[in-house]
Amino acid sequence: MSARKISSAKAYLEFPGFSLNGWPMLFVTVGLWVAAFYCARLAMEPAGTSARLLSADSLAGIALFLVALGSLIGRGLTIIRPNDAMILLFFGAYHGTVRTIGFRWCNPLAKRTKISLKARNLVSDQLKVNDQRGNPIEIAAVVVWRIADTAQAVFEVENYDNYVRIQIESAVRHLASQFAYDHDEDSEEMSLRGGSDQLVPSAWWKWRSTTSRRAAWSILTRSDGRLWSAIFW
Repeated sequence: MSARKISSAKAYLEFPGFSLNGWPMLFVTVGLWVAAFYCARLAMEPAGTSARLLSADSLAGIALFLVALGSLIGRGLTIIRPNDAMILLFFGAYHGTVRTIGFRWCNPLAKRTKISLKARNLVSDQLKVNDQRGNPIEIAAVVVWRIADTAQAVFEVENYDNYVRIQIESAVRHLASQFAYDHDEDSEEMSLRGGSDQLVPSAWWKWRSTTSRRAAWSILTRSDGRLWSAIFW
């Protein structure tokens, strides 16, 4: 029963969220506040001293409305730095991710969550495992990773930092059990010690493409392939 619920759960994929250039919206906000100030000033003048077409109460109501409208529009102004993104939630529904950097304007009623897209370093704990020949070895991984799909990173897992760490440790265990740590001098068999430049990238992506772990690694993107030569020590 629980397996059916998990398999039928909605999968969230990132799509661009609605945003506009923030500078025109800033001018609109300031213009509304200036108009509100002008209406309030007319409302406070004594009757007969100005050529106003509406009563003082009407002008005061218009001034309050313009202030509220300007404040609402101004609430949508935000700044997105390089390598940052902003997830938009409107009444609990996912309404896209804004990746355009600079001064932007988004839906002021939407909840905005910033998420970093910068590359991160992760050093796993040293694990005691057995290689393909059954020899006990200690192995660890140095991985540089970044978020590729913000929607999956936020909505598919509880804490993506801990999730990535656990998945990387599982990947290291899997790779270590598929190959021998070292090989004989006359053997052309790849080993963890001598063939990491060729072995690690291909084995890593072979493990990543398995059905049971595809969803786990879909939130990651591969860095420079030369990195993986240093994954074992």
